[in-house]
Amino acid sequence: MSTGVIMERIAEPSPRFKVRIAGFFYLLTTVTRMFVEIFVRNRLVVSDDAAATATNILAHEPLFRWGFAADIIAFASHIGHVLLACFLLCSVCTASGRAPRRSEGPVVKTDSGVVEGTHSPDNPKLVFFRGIPYAAPPVGALRWKPPQLPARWHGARKADELSAACPQTDFMDQIRRRMSNLLGGDPSQVKPVGRTSEDCLYLNVMTTGLHNKNPQPVMVWIHGGGGVVGRGDDDGATLAPKGVVVVTINYRLGVFGWLAHPALTAESPHQSSGNYGLLDQIAALQWVRRNIAKFGGDPANVTIFGHSSGGEYVGCLMLSPLAHGLFQRAIMQSGVPLGLYPSVHHPGGEVESAQNHGVEFARKLGAGDDTEEIKKLRSISADDLLKAAADGGFDAVVDGWVLPEQPLIMFAHHDQADVPVIVGATAREFGNLAGPGERTPEMFRNWVQKSYAPIADDVLSTYVIPTPADARETFIRAATDLEMIAPARWAAQAMHGMKSKAYLYEVTWAFPSQGGRQLGAFHGTDPLLMFDSFPVPRDAAGDALAEALRDYWIQFARMGDPNIQGLPKWPPYDAATASYLELGATIRPGARLHQDAFALVDRLYTTRLSRIRP
Repeated sequence: MSTGVIMERIAEPSPRFKVRIAGFFYLLTTVTRMFVEIFVRNRLVVSDDAAATATNILAHEPLFRWGFAADIIAFASHIGHVLLACFLLCSVCTASGRAPRRSEGPVVKTDSGVVEGTHSPDNPKLVFFRGIPYAAPPVGALRWKPPQLPARWHGARKADELSAACPQTDFMDQIRRRMSNLLGGDPSQVKPVGRTSEDCLYLNVMTTGLHNKNPQPVMVWIHGGGGVVGRGDDDGATLAPKGVVVVTINYRLGVFGWLAHPALTAESPHQSSGNYGLLDQIAALQWVRRNIAKFGGDPANVTIFGHSSGGEYVGCLMLSPLAHGLFQRAIMQSGVPLGLYPSVHHPGGEVESAQNHGVEFARKLGAGDDTEEIKKLRSISADDLLKAAADGGFDAVVDGWVLPEQPLIMFAHHDQADVPVIVGATAREFGNLAGPGERTPEMFRNWVQKSYAPIADDVLSTYVIPTPADARETFIRAATDLEMIAPARWAAQAMHGMKSKAYLYEVTWAFPSQGGRQLGAFHGTDPLLMFDSFPVPRDAAGDALAEALRDYWIQFARMGDPNIQGLPKWPPYDAATASYLELGATIRPGARLHQDAFALVDRLYTTRLSRIRP
């Protein structure tokens, strides 16, 4: 065949030849684009410059052009460009020493994709996996919807950074810095909450059991913060080296987590609204059940534990049918869900309407109570919602689905999960919760009349104010007894008659600084000791108590019984003796914890149970 004939056929290729070449080139381009997307979207380790160059080449490369013989040269150039993009993606990984197929850190395959963790710089056996998505971002149309499964990803996802927390004010940072200063620490060493975003449904895993043959107990920490502030972070790093897998979680807070509204209730197949934060916690526990074995944890031995509002949510999860079977032990620290919660369907008397509060909030933003108005609320920025919700008032509600009935009723009827329980409080919870403001006898009387109307006279006769200067101290004592210690004992007694045992405690140790002695065993003493959340000086007794707390908690997670060799015996709660454990400079068992306050609260709850709708 002559050269002229060959050039003629190249210049005018057959339709069949065109289709074959075009198909080959399209396939090559598509595969390369997929490589680019995988590398960039899933945070695989690739040079930014190289990824950008490869992406730019493919974005501007035409599929094919024909029409005259010279374009065969252009076509060869196109092929070269595509191959160059592939080469950049592959070669840069070699140049950086971080090949995508060979991760530096330990990797675990979850049901959504592979995550790459990082070793602790202080303990090579301890591995952190931070910022693992357990649900899809609750944004746009998913705002105020139950959490959805996260999207799957390809390749290894770096899990070395904490995710954003739910949008919130800086209240938590202010409180922690103030407490650090009072306790003799350095406020600059307090870790801030950091960045926030509605895209916050992530969790963190701390483990030393990746390669263990025997699975370790799992402890899932639910942070406190009044349901409006806080985050899941590296709290738990002090527990994991002792042989447990610790999981900390973020969940929706404030208006993002607890808004009840008639239109939201109407669009729900369960006729429910308001408990999105609890639904997030349940989704995290479902993730734990599906995935924690890959991290060395035992999905059949999960302890949920929380402090303050986190303790209340632990109690709510004990009552929720949706959480049934997702955990085997529960610890409520300085928080139990025995107050009267706003109700979606049955408000009245002392029980507020959850939906009325939501409607009032919507009107502040120019929205009403119909379905179309919810679309408007979903389009409002997170910052504007947060500002409008600054006066608070958003927390868990009785919705008939997630939380079927008032927790007080359910605990009284033994409708809670039959699992071993630790529950307790500190001796001066309101030492820091009372705030620095002045308290007068009149303010104290008004508070008692409003909060304890059925038994107000008896409360005032029990907590007498000797002089006006003693009003603040009397408030601290009464609020600690009636809001924290007596309800904790009542929750322990509510386990009486069930198969599982309850263990009651009171923390009495105080930090040794002048501010610490003035505060006493304040709200948050126990998690601060247990987690070393921020550095503050403490004495030998504090060091010993911190270690004892960890050992008791971990033994409880392991066995359902906190008693461990080398520590004082912790008797289970008994209704006849009201036994408990004092966690102080000396650890010792006691009986009939705050009997006068317990008698008052028991009468209050009995009266409420007779009045609220069953």
